[in-house]
Amino acid sequence: EILNPKSGLYSFKPGIIFILLNVESFMHDFMFFPYRINADRRKELINERFEEIKNILNRLTENTDVKVVFNNFLVPYYSSRGIIENKQEYGLRQSIRTLNNMLESFTLNSSKIFIFDLDIFFTQFGHKNLTDPKMDYLADLKLSHKGLIEIAHAYSHYLLPLTGKNRKCLVL
Repeated sequence: EILNPKSGLYSFKPGIIFILLNVESFMHDFMFFPYRINADRRKELINERFEEIKNILNRLTENTDVKVVFNNFLVPYYSSRGIIENKQEYGLRQSIRTLNNMLESFTLNSSKIFIFDLDIFFTQFGHKNLTDPKMDYLADLKLSHKGLIEIAHAYSHYLLPLTGKNRKCLVL
């Protein structure tokens, strides 16, 4: 939809678009087997993925006046390396953190693109409270019912400021 300027997305003309990419789906095998490739290749892969996101976001903002709220990526709490994960040169977690930092830097001066910090959101509510392993397995639904409600509530805090509908009043 984003890549096709004649798609229904552009004819619909939304005011705000929320983009939530699943890190496992976006990074493919890298999330499950990051150490099959060396540290230099991991760095290249993160740069390639960043360029993909950057190009998509640029295309979206060039073709519309829409505000985009992009969720950064959840840093995985599990690593096949266990306790020595943080001793790996450019390990899995560091790679995802780097990608998130690159996204944040890219959007810093943009008036159209905003970052929703998924890592902070999960820290606030707890990973176990927001996910349901059964539904993840059965339906590839990463967020639980409660998680969907909480993220919708968190998204709602972006709606008023980004649409200019909030009001401020000073009473003296």
